[in-house]
Amino acid sequence: MNTAPTSALKRHRILLSCVAFLLFLSFSGWAQTTITTGSTINASAIPAGNTIVIEEGGTLSMDVARSFTSITTSTTGVGNAVITGANALTITGTINIVATTRLAALGTFNIAGTAVITVNGVFLNGSTGTLAFSSMVVNAGATYEHAKDGGTIPTATWAATSNFNITGVTATAPLGFAGQSFGNLTWNSPSQNTNIYFESSFTIQGNFSVLDTGLPLNQGLRALRMSNTGTGYTIDVAGNFIITNSSWKMNNDTGSCTLNVGGDLTVNSGNFIIVSGVANSTVNVTGNVNVLGGLLDMQDDAGGTTAILNVTGNFTHTGGTITESGGGNGFIVFNRAGSQIYTSGGAISNLVDFTVNSGTTLQMAAPGTTLTGGGNFTLSS
Repeated sequence: MNTAPTSALKRHRILLSCVAFLLFLSFSGWAQTTITTGSTINASAIPAGNTIVIEEGGTLSMDVARSFTSITTSTTGVGNAVITGANALTITGTINIVATTRLAALGTFNIAGTAVITVNGVFLNGSTGTLAFSSMVVNAGATYEHAKDGGTIPTATWAATSNFNITGVTATAPLGFAGQSFGNLTWNSPSQNTNIYFESSFTIQGNFSVLDTGLPLNQGLRALRMSNTGTGYTIDVAGNFIITNSSWKMNNDTGSCTLNVGGDLTVNSGNFIIVSGVANSTVNVTGNVNVLGGLLDMQDDAGGTTAILNVTGNFTHTGGTITESGGGNGFIVFNRAGSQIYTSGGAISNLVDFTVNSGTTLQMAAPGTTLTGGGNFTLSS
């Protein structure tokens, strides 16, 4: 007697197995919802526990609070993958922003749960809600953009060539700088309308670019500053410090601050002020100093405080003004064990002192190169 199952029975068993597997996925939270380019799907229409894929140009709207297992962006489509709305999004697994994609968090919703977020593309945080993660990694070449006023910068592991861009600050400094080691940091907040204070010590593994602190330029009313209290802070920049069309100040009170630049310090335009309070502050530059335009003001406070700029590389001053506009002293110190080249062309005014340390040779770049101003020129023995 032949007891082998018929072909129809085999197909029936396979079908039942597939249905059972799909039911298992559904109840275990492994079902996937893909939000395609140009479409918007409400969270209320997606079963809790699903994994979410958002194509570029797709939108997840948090019309209700919902918990999902994970969110991943997809390179399919054009534009930002968007999460918006006003209700809580809980992620129990991972958020993965894949390379070349952009995930924009907008609206007022909160992210909670135990999410682990990995940024290989661009994460634009414009949500006024709270975005909480158990951990965040910003990999090489990836970008976290803080596109809102105030808020808190996520604590993250930042690759040396990652990017942290601050574009949305108007009146409130973000929290979360203290103790972090960022990759490249760029301040570019054109709507800034007041002074913003870091009030933190932190490290930048790459370059620090200050590109926009609000217009019109006003170093008294719209500047990016290190300290406004009696506490001093230190910022370590392994790469270059670049200021363009912006205002930068260090201390604004009794807290003495230090800025260490491992690469070059370049003032293209705008204002760079070392001391603006009743405490001394210091800038140490391992590379070159380039004053190509704008203003390098050593000290603008009425008190008798001191600003020190220590330079190990060459000094190029072909534009703009170097001055000391307060009541104290400004010292530019050449400290390389060897030769440094000085190139003139810009203006120097008031009491700016130049010191050439022992063991240093200051070489003028060309005949006619001059050091002017009303300060002292000291050759150390």
